[in-house]
Amino acid sequence: IRAESLLRLGDLTNAERHARSALESITPQAWGLAVAGPLGTLITCATETGRHHDADRWLAYPMPTTVFQTPLGPHYLVARARYHLAAGRVHAAREDLQQCAETMEKWRLDLVGLVPWRAELAHVHLRLGNRAEATRLLQEELSGERRVDDRTRGRALRLLARTAGPERGKRLLSEAVDVLQAAGDKAE
Repeated sequence: IRAESLLRLGDLTNAERHARSALESITPQAWGLAVAGPLGTLITCATETGRHHDADRWLAYPMPTTVFQTPLGPHYLVARARYHLAAGRVHAAREDLQQCAETMEKWRLDLVGLVPWRAELAHVHLRLGNRAEATRLLQEELSGERRVDDRTRGRALRLLARTAGPERGKRLLSEAVDVLQAAGDKAE
């Protein structure tokens, strides 16, 4: 939990340190289905720091299919989708995020604070050249009815700037920087 909290604050170094410590304290096999938590955090940390070989190593751990029937499943899917996107496997990323979205909606747990899948799926749509769908997802993520943490909001604003014209894009980027700096996000 500490590792995931640090990850959400953009403190990748300490997030990774705590996730590694969790897997050293208890073997991945002993974690059972809960292993998706620290592994998802490690995959995200490795991906965001460009260490794809490390992400490959964490992804190589066998993941029981039943993990995707738990709240940690969507967390792991988003981490794996980020990796796929960084590795140029855009369609694999989209599949993971669509599975995540369907699961969250089916469970009626579609909470940004739990798994911010919309911004990640919007990023995928931007890579696919589908600006309209990316814009829709980002506007939905940022809508007043959703409680968005500052890191997710800043990330969504940064991505939304890519869908806007030059002037609006500049304003959105400036707002994203302000939000992320105020949140203390070191990664974004």
